[in-house]
Amino acid sequence: NLYDTVANVGGLGAIYYVCLITVGNWMLLNLFIAILITKFNQQKKLALMMNLELMQQRLLEKLGNLDEGDLASRIEELFSSIDKDNSGEIDMYEFGGALEQLEVKLSPKQLFNLVRQYDTDKSGSIDFEEFLAMIKQLLQEARVSLSSSNNLDHLEEDARKVHANKHQDDEEPTAQEELERSLFCLHAHNPFRVLCLRIAGNKLFEQFILLCIAVSTFCLAIDNPNIGEGSGLQKFLSGADLFLNIAFTFECVTKIVAFSFKRYIKSTWNRLDFLIVCTSLIDMALTMGLQGQNVDLSMLKIFRIFRVFRALRPLRIIAKARGLQVLVKTLLGAIKPAANTLAIAIAFFSVLGILGMQLLSGKMGGCSDMRISHRFDTETEEVTYPGCRGLEEDGSPRDWGSYDINFDNFWQALRSMFIIATQDNWPGHMFAGIDARSSLLGPWEGNNKAMFFFYLAAVLVSAFVVVNMFIGVFVDVYNEKCEVTPPSKPPTLVELLPVVFKDPEHGAQAYIFTLITHQNFDFFIAFFIIFNVVSMAVQSYKPSNSQTSFDLVTNYFFTYVFGCECCLKLFCLHMKRYFANGWNKFDFFIVMVSYIGICIDNIGATISLDPTILRILRIFRIFRILRAFRIFKALKGLQAIVAALARSVPGMVNLVGMLGLLFFIFGVLGVTLFGNMCIEGDQTFAGVAAVRCLFTKDDNLLSGHAHFQGVGWALLSLFRISTGDAWGDILSGLQLEAGGRQVTEETWNYLCALLLIDPSTNNIELPSYNISRFDRNLSLEIAELSVRRWNDLTQGLEGDRDWPFPSSTPEAFQWIQLARMALPSCLTDSEAFHLEEAGLADCSRDGYYISCSSSCGSALIANIYLTLFVCVSAFILLQLVIAVLMDQLTQEKELEEHSPLVPEATCLHRNILARWRRGDGKVGRRSRRIVGSKSLARRGVGERERGG
Repeated sequence: NLYDTVANVGGLGAIYYVCLITVGNWMLLNLFIAILITKFNQQKKLALMMNLELMQQRLLEKLGNLDEGDLASRIEELFSSIDKDNSGEIDMYEFGGALEQLEVKLSPKQLFNLVRQYDTDKSGSIDFEEFLAMIKQLLQEARVSLSSSNNLDHLEEDARKVHANKHQDDEEPTAQEELERSLFCLHAHNPFRVLCLRIAGNKLFEQFILLCIAVSTFCLAIDNPNIGEGSGLQKFLSGADLFLNIAFTFECVTKIVAFSFKRYIKSTWNRLDFLIVCTSLIDMALTMGLQGQNVDLSMLKIFRIFRVFRALRPLRIIAKARGLQVLVKTLLGAIKPAANTLAIAIAFFSVLGILGMQLLSGKMGGCSDMRISHRFDTETEEVTYPGCRGLEEDGSPRDWGSYDINFDNFWQALRSMFIIATQDNWPGHMFAGIDARSSLLGPWEGNNKAMFFFYLAAVLVSAFVVVNMFIGVFVDVYNEKCEVTPPSKPPTLVELLPVVFKDPEHGAQAYIFTLITHQNFDFFIAFFIIFNVVSMAVQSYKPSNSQTSFDLVTNYFFTYVFGCECCLKLFCLHMKRYFANGWNKFDFFIVMVSYIGICIDNIGATISLDPTILRILRIFRIFRILRAFRIFKALKGLQAIVAALARSVPGMVNLVGMLGLLFFIFGVLGVTLFGNMCIEGDQTFAGVAAVRCLFTKDDNLLSGHAHFQGVGWALLSLFRISTGDAWGDILSGLQLEAGGRQVTEETWNYLCALLLIDPSTNNIELPSYNISRFDRNLSLEIAELSVRRWNDLTQGLEGDRDWPFPSSTPEAFQWIQLARMALPSCLTDSEAFHLEEAGLADCSRDGYYISCSSSCGSALIANIYLTLFVCVSAFILLQLVIAVLMDQLTQEKELEEHSPLVPEATCLHRNILARWRRGDGKVGRRSRRIVGSKSLARRGVGERERGG
């Protein structure tokens, strides 16, 4: 749209689109997200206040009417009832369970903050003294009618006495509870069980299991449906699968023996391991048991589902990678609020879907022949359902059907609303709705323009409101988990202090130092940086002579200016101090690359060099574009954003790892579920190798750039889907299912026409001539006859450029067209196996045998698979990017506002700080006392060291 506008109205049209995207998409929509998050936080604060008031009321009901003696005993009983494990301390989970009994429900973040409020020793739990202080404060806030504050002091003394007496009575020695027997026969001290316990806890064994997970992941990555039986890769995968099954089975059995099955199965990761091990053993047993036997493996397709669970094995990496814990906790903690948001989204989708059904149900029909599919004006021929008969231009029969994104029923309406919510080609779907007429009339362009408002409302509500609600949920949960998760070790004071160097005090160095550290010098360099960026924007493809001259002059000029800046700073700051600053390193690199580029240009103009070498050397000119990044140095406000982005790298690395793990799992699942489907080019294989995919029309073949024949292509396809780039088209392709197998009158007549016989008479050339054409097996017989005739006609013509329909034999296409009419859309497993047994299909690759399988997809599985992936990737994990960046920006702002160099001193005098850091003995006691004094902090006589 932008380039079309520029071509018609000129360059000013680009300004409109840039402003529209910048203001509309980046600013206003993100402001809307911020408003949603703010509203969520306000609602949570209000709910917290109500919960705390409810907690005070419940305590008042239980303790308010007791006298001092009974109250002290009751507090002890309450503490003991909450302390489930008799550890003498109440942890967060025990405290949360007690509040739930009081009908007070707090989120993990609120519960953590409440425990931290009364946890004075920062142990992470509440002991009796802290519990007593909490009760005292809550009773005071609840205005319990005690005579005076002294009564509360007596209450503390009485409660302490009761607690001490109770625990003195409880300090009798008790026998250690014996561990339960493993496998109903092995006690805790059994030598075999002790050995298993040692193996399970051994670090080398854990590393071995991680290595096995890596090998399993590699095997899943290289596996694909086109690996021939007996090939080296197939033998390697079979051997690796056997070894991995033995290794993971050994790990599973060892842990069950060591910990007992009851304790083993309590862990979520152990349950996942147990499921994968069981399904892998079943799959291996079926594969080895049926190997070499004449069994139709297509009948056992249901057992392929067991291989799907192997794709979940890389999830165990999460249990070992500590950096992913916050993300995993965020995902788990967001299940409940995300479920609530999902319910709201479904409610919105349902209302809009029902409205769409009332407006468009049954009206989005059309003919499959694009030549007569639309009516543009009154002079165009009317498109009707009865008129959609006969054959298309390629000879295939015409078909009347609904537009893929339609509102014919409630399920289709929900599906359509979900696709519109992802903004996948929503203008095309909108125009299809505008053109719709009725169930018997084809589309007429611009028939009902008022439908624009329905699609506009659908996009505004679903894409801009509902989807952004998920962003608010996950940002809020991520912030909660960041607060609950113990922080990493804070940096020491020495690490926070900047490196301090002695300033030059005499001669030219002192004069130049004063010059380059002045604020006006920064403005001066910033002016040249901005002007350099503007001059680089003047460049274009195939520049004119004036552009070339301007580029040459500005390149020399700015290289000289920035080179002088670099030399001045090196002269007065020396090497160590100059390169201590990251921006100076970046400036030096750009200056050196610029001079190298100039030298290469002059060498190429004066000395004859090999063109290949010259092109390689001119790569240095590309680095000139890095000058544009100096704009961050010129604008101080951007430096904070750059610093925040740099600090977010560890969190982003974990997030990228999580995304990579998600993509890999879904990629393996995609290969397992849809790796059998035909893609563009599969129908051009030589001989009968092309038969399996010839039954699928070219329009229904998966794109050569978006398919699942291998994990690599699956990952690329999923990446395209995650960006929302026409993922609805991929969904439509994966929904390909076998059509009706009843032989229609049109198919029967077409067969008789090819055989040049009268369809009303029985003839021995007809397949099963004594069987009615309504028999279900007749369609397969017709397809077999058609493929056999096609094979006879095309024998030896594989090198023809029009293969698989050589121009010298036009009947070849007619026979394949008949086969498509008999078995429309695709082949099932049984049909592919039948043609292979008849010698009319061959799926071998590189000389290795591969059993022919179905070329169909599944509408149900495709909708579940891609809908789940889009939800998890676009609505969940990608939204965590916003959460990570918001968290880092917030931390960066807090660091700037609350980061004194020394406690009680927001800034230090440069001379004192320099001598103090160098330890040169020139700072006396008085000066060292001044360093920590509040008076110096208030005067603010110092500043942070600037590295140039």
